[in-house]
Amino acid sequence: MKTIVITLAVALGAPAAWAQAPAAPASAPTSAPASTPASAASGDKAIVLTDSGLSVTGLKQRYAADESIELAVRVPRQNVLRARTEVVLMRDDTSGRPIYQDLRDYDRFTHVESLNFSIRLPKAERFGQLALLVRVRGLRNQGEGTNAETFEDALTYRLGFAAGAQDGPVVDAGTRLEGKVYFGFNDAALTDKTTKQVDAWAAALKAEAALSEIRVEGHADKVGGSNYNLELSRRRAEAVRARLIEQGIKGSMIRVVGFGFDRPFVKGDAPKDEGADKGVWQNRRAEVVWFRDRPKGP
Repeated sequence: MKTIVITLAVALGAPAAWAQAPAAPASAPTSAPASTPASAASGDKAIVLTDSGLSVTGLKQRYAADESIELAVRVPRQNVLRARTEVVLMRDDTSGRPIYQDLRDYDRFTHVESLNFSIRLPKAERFGQLALLVRVRGLRNQGEGTNAETFEDALTYRLGFAAGAQDGPVVDAGTRLEGKVYFGFNDAALTDKTTKQVDAWAAALKAEAALSEIRVEGHADKVGGSNYNLELSRRRAEAVRARLIEQGIKGSMIRVVGFGFDRPFVKGDAPKDEGADKGVWQNRRAEVVWFRDRPKGP
């Protein structure tokens, strides 16, 4: 088995044991990782935490089916006093559900420089597109004579396993339905107009004899924290799902996923005054993708 090392430059701990990722998020380790020299991390392949946030350098996006993923997260100890780092690996082509999740704490006074995350997915999970979410939050020293301030940085990086001859069938990429449902600022309720759009989607889906699965995708603008926008976007998707069920679509066929601000239709900050946001209101939306009958992965 080949092993690929992905290094994130954020500060934290030592190699974790191989994780057989369960369907539900894994719990955080009970013991703190051992200290690892900063020089052990490869600087040319990294997700780096800097004063301006997380950034990606030289990170691989595609893996062979027999490869595993290792993450080393480092936090600059010169100004970060305390931090909590969350690493979540989720399925990105069918549901968005976490298949690996780990939380680690970093405290500069423990002199821990690097946290290592080792992820070995079960065979059934090694296909299609994955989304790696890295979130760091904590306390940062802004310099002499200033008070320490809280901070939060998050980054989503897409990676996946390439299908090989022995890996079973390729997953259907899905068909995106025409149209979008738009929501008001900080709102997840359907209006009379958007309800008509969802009803049109329901009619189109009922006409598809090969329909196997439906994914409702929710999105948000950039106002607010990442956690809040993820939840808001999911509530928007849930509102569409509820209406589809009212129109006769089986709930068991519908998956919802909230992307927050991760997939903006229009880039840029969104002011609360909708008349002045230069079209950024279009990020407050929901879309529908449907999938045909297909054999399941291994």
